[in-house]
Amino acid sequence: MEKVLRNLLIWLLILVILVPLGIIASGTAYGEWSVDELQSLIGYVPGGFASLNGLYHAPIPDYGTDWASSFIGQSLGYYLAAIIGVSLLAVLFFLIGRELTKDKEDKEDTVEQRTNNE
Repeated sequence: MEKVLRNLLIWLLILVILVPLGIIASGTAYGEWSVDELQSLIGYVPGGFASLNGLYHAPIPDYGTDWASSFIGQSLGYYLAAIIGVSLLAVLFFLIGRELTKDKEDKEDTVEQRTNNE
């Protein structure tokens, strides 16, 4: 299992390092469309999408702030967003995994206690 975890961490690190490639790409990132962009791309805006417009505001809009107008500043914004996102997901998956395995460990402890009592 350690080898799988190590390989996963290596791939995550590679993806985080490659994050600023999005800055040099033309157009908008897939799925990051505003209502206006979606209207121009497909000709209409689905009702559910329009009703949720403005409900969520990104903590780091456009991956940066006023200081991030240069390529270096934008790169730092992308790295910050990537590190925050990966960290939040890692904590979430760790907590879910711990909760899922807790029941299994409890059952194993119960079986072990029964075996020892007999």
